Amino acid sequence: QGELPVCLDEVHVDRWISQFSESRRLTVLTETTHILSEWYFDIEKMTAFLHEVYKQVCTIYTSSDDLVFVDCQKEGKSQHFLINMLNDLELSERHVNCILPRRHIIYIDDGLYSGRHIIKDIKSILQSNEYKEMTSIDVFVMVGYTDGMAYVESELEPLCREKGIHFKIYRWKVLSNQKSIQYSDNMEEYYTQQDTLWPLSSTKSNKIKCDIEIITGDKMYY
Repeated sequence: QGELPVCLDEVHVDRWISQFSESRRLTVLTETTHILSEWYFDIEKMTAFLHEVYKQVCTIYTSSDDLVFVDCQKEGKSQHFLINMLNDLELSERHVNCILPRRHIIYIDDGLYSGRHIIKDIKSILQSNEYKEMTSIDVFVMVGYTDGMAYVESELEPLCREKGIHFKIYRWKVLSNQKSIQYSDNMEEYYTQQDTLWPLSSTKSNKIKCDIEIITGDKMYY
């Protein structure tokens, strides 16, 4: 509440659900409620996540003298919000943006989706003189998409390895969105372990599909 241009009250939900035919409304509301129960992270869930992060960090590093929870996110506010929660919970103690040595870097965020933001932030850390003594970077996210995690690892692991830095991603919940398709005898076989819904066929009008194929010069598969 207060962060969106609409008031999320009963009137808003009633107006939103009214766009669907009456026979479909109960199904839409039931499925929406199910999704939110699993994937909406309230303060209690975020607190539980932060406790798990700190417990894991204490398991990995017996001494906390040379670790730091970085508050360095260039885009978005989620990391700063989580760092403030850490301080309020008195978990991070003096380990947020602390003075040198900074050997073990802890990067936390709400989600790893495409991975673009994390790659940008970690590359800035790798190039900074502030962290020249670091030996490890641990990334903790509440939700991680498999495709995004694979992309981040492929981009950052080689860079860290060159500098002798250990890099690892930890995720609280994972969503599989790796799209793998094999073509044989005009049949399409899909990677089965997906938590996302990909289109299987075109709409009645193929205009958009044809326009994309003309622009890219490639055939577009579903």
